[in-house]
Amino acid sequence: MHSVVDGPLSPVDALDALYDAKIPTKWLTKSWESATIGSWFQGLLQRHDQLSKWLAGGRPKGYWLTGFFNPQGFLTAMKQEVNRKHSSPQVSPKPLSPN
Repeated sequence: MHSVVDGPLSPVDALDALYDAKIPTKWLTKSWESATIGSWFQGLLQRHDQLSKWLAGGRPKGYWLTGFFNPQGFLTAMKQEVNRKHSSPQVSPKPLSPN
């Protein structure tokens, strides 16, 4: 057990950060920045709520963009979807044929 406490899998750093109302550093590699653990957890609940409603009720009329981990990727996907929906076959580029 000594190597677990002192090694790279140390839960002590995370517990210290939580005790100080901060987000553990390891969590920040997979999530978003926030001032305190309280506001981070509130954001987590709001993100969960947004995605749950989306899954249960279908596509919403509006989105909370800052609730996405990668809002730029979401906007890019939306642009592509709209362009595909409104493009006509005459506008689409022809496939390249080998010479």
